[in-house]
Amino acid sequence: MDTRKFVAARSKAEAVARLYSAADCPAPAQPLGPGSKERKDVLTATASRFALDVNTAAAKDVLAREIVEAFGGTWDTRYSSTGQTITLDGLNAVLAPAEERRRLETERELRSLDPAYPPGFHPARDKLEVVRRISSLTGGRPQDLGPGSKERKSVLTELVENLSLPVDARLSKTRLAEAITRYFGLTWTDACWSRGETLTLVGLNTVLAGAEQEVRRGLHASRTRLLQEAQLLVSALAHACPSHWEGRECVQQMVDAEHAKSRQTEWVGWYFEFIGLPALINAYGGGPRRVGATEFDYARAFVWDLKAHAQPNLRQPGHVTGEAPLNDRDSILRCVETTGSLGFLVLSGSSVHDDDGSFDTWHRKMRGSTTARTERSRTLKAAFTPVTVDAYVFQGMSGLESALEKKVLTPFHQGRQASGAARAPKLKLNLGRGREEGYVMASSPLTMT
Repeated sequence: MDTRKFVAARSKAEAVARLYSAADCPAPAQPLGPGSKERKDVLTATASRFALDVNTAAAKDVLAREIVEAFGGTWDTRYSSTGQTITLDGLNAVLAPAEERRRLETERELRSLDPAYPPGFHPARDKLEVVRRISSLTGGRPQDLGPGSKERKSVLTELVENLSLPVDARLSKTRLAEAITRYFGLTWTDACWSRGETLTLVGLNTVLAGAEQEVRRGLHASRTRLLQEAQLLVSALAHACPSHWEGRECVQQMVDAEHAKSRQTEWVGWYFEFIGLPALINAYGGGPRRVGATEFDYARAFVWDLKAHAQPNLRQPGHVTGEAPLNDRDSILRCVETTGSLGFLVLSGSSVHDDDGSFDTWHRKMRGSTTARTERSRTLKAAFTPVTVDAYVFQGMSGLESALEKKVLTPFHQGRQASGAARAPKLKLNLGRGREEGYVMASSPLTMT
């Protein structure tokens, strides 16, 4: 099994969301159970989806071990704890082969059948993803599947209308899809449809491949697709954010869910990732993406990273100021050069400092620190109120270079590593200037007081 490109989930919530996605399950209303425990259903769904020879009636930890071994892996004692609880390491041990198996199945199914897709096309893994990608191409409303998980004809009629295709939208669904595909110059075969006016995943991907190719021919096609995706993502993130964050409650949630960064003092940014990534994966599929040696938080058609910006007394979305540290400069340059763009989904909000030190005392005890707080200790944030989610997008090397010239992006040097080795220089984003210079592609306010 090739897991070199696998990006491990950083929390149990993210791992469960990705497992449900790999198993082709609809997003669960409550991905984790009481006490941030994973539900056994995510394991039985995985076993069923991949037809694994396991005992689904077994205890949860036993079932998890059987799944890992059925995938060809080796069970480790750190994969479970008391009370049949599966740890984050254990969920990642199930997730890695499940995502790899899903990827290989999709590629084998789609590449072995005619029609051939255009070079560079990345097939959607399921029908929900394909209809949403089709609808997002021209800024149309996000489409869902109909009864019985069947695609709706409206995804085709809206594509005809939005791209002004010379195709009769009154045709039956399968004939309309065939006409659209032939107009795009691609091949339509029996593998594209089945009885009952049903389009197969192959057929829908053929429509998608031609539509993406058609849109790319347009002068502003790439920006249109970026705009649509940015709007979808900021909306989903804004909907997922609670209206007020208390530090103790948020940190405890991450600890319970075994988030890898739950004990970091800069908890606001990690909590945004903790709730945001599962929300995006559940809504639109996708997931973390590795570009070179760097892991970026989320990728659908484009690559994105989640950042949080705390600003005292922030009340209005238009009043966001200050700077947000980003990734290292070389990884940003490589991502834009490799994929064509990079977007930052920035949550800005009003922070409340821990002036009396009570949160600091609690946090030190929680993370097992034996160092006492002093007058020189950095004041932590005790609470946070989200105000707006903004998508700052840098498209193409020319766009990135322009942002550097305008000082929307500026370099800064980090301190040395514990070993004494130098750290790679990072870039920081001037949020106010980025908005003024037009780099904010989409926004979704949360509170306005």
